[in-house]
Amino acid sequence: MHHWCTVTCFTLPRGDELCRIWQVECVQLAFMDEPFMHQILAISAFHMACLQPSHRQSYRMLASQHHGHALQGLRTKFTHEVTPESSHSTFAAAALLVIGAFAAFAVDGEYEEDTSPGLKDMLDMFGLMRGMNMVLETWNHTLVRGRFADMFIDQESSRPMVFLEATCEKLRNLGESLDDDERRPVIGHEIITFIDCVKQSIPTRCPEIRLAILWPIRAHPDFLLLLQQKNEEALTILAYYCAIVHEAQSYAWYCRRWGPNIARDIKNLISSPKAEAVAWPLAYMGLS
Repeated sequence: MHHWCTVTCFTLPRGDELCRIWQVECVQLAFMDEPFMHQILAISAFHMACLQPSHRQSYRMLASQHHGHALQGLRTKFTHEVTPESSHSTFAAAALLVIGAFAAFAVDGEYEEDTSPGLKDMLDMFGLMRGMNMVLETWNHTLVRGRFADMFIDQESSRPMVFLEATCEKLRNLGESLDDDERRPVIGHEIITFIDCVKQSIPTRCPEIRLAILWPIRAHPDFLLLLQQKNEEALTILAYYCAIVHEAQSYAWYCRRWGPNIARDIKNLISSPKAEAVAWPLAYMGLS
């Protein structure tokens, strides 16, 4: 808890700007909500595992235990009616559960079996984000006026976003070269959705993190089904998402290892005729 309050809270999304929420409001809620407390301790322990390689295994074991308790507790919450009073802790727990799920794979498993995230883990993450958004949509009227109100007011940034602008251009080109089959409307629609999400994220303080959460929430269920079926054109779009998550790790430690690892899975599933379409995001992540 000391590490959370003095170090980890400042590494979370907009940590410098929202430090009171992460450092004070969340902790106050956690003392009244055991699953939420477990989630805070899990993320802090994962962070300590990243920072202290000599104690990596012990911190990682503690983090996994806390994360498991948090997940179980949140599932129990969803089986009961969420009230206006509990909506704040439920939303915060759901949001931190997403960060915790990312963090669980951010720690290098150097001394144990390989724990690299795979394609299935990424799709599971999408499910968590969409679940978090369900809580937000249901209780938005309460949350935007409560203790987390500042989360929903994003300060604009004017710094150039060359990478994200280039991503939009590459996606537009991809949309023009789609195969003319029954899946084209779904893929084409998803490319437009992705580009819209990029444009909405560019002016914000942490555009890559914003986009990493926004697009999985907005993605159409038919497109997610194509991902589960390992459709090559759907996987190509996902490769661009991986590049964005990879870019986010420069300031979001919990995003480490996700982009390149998922991209390797995608690369192995893409046939030679489709290889050119996925070449740009792979090259950006250092994968030839």
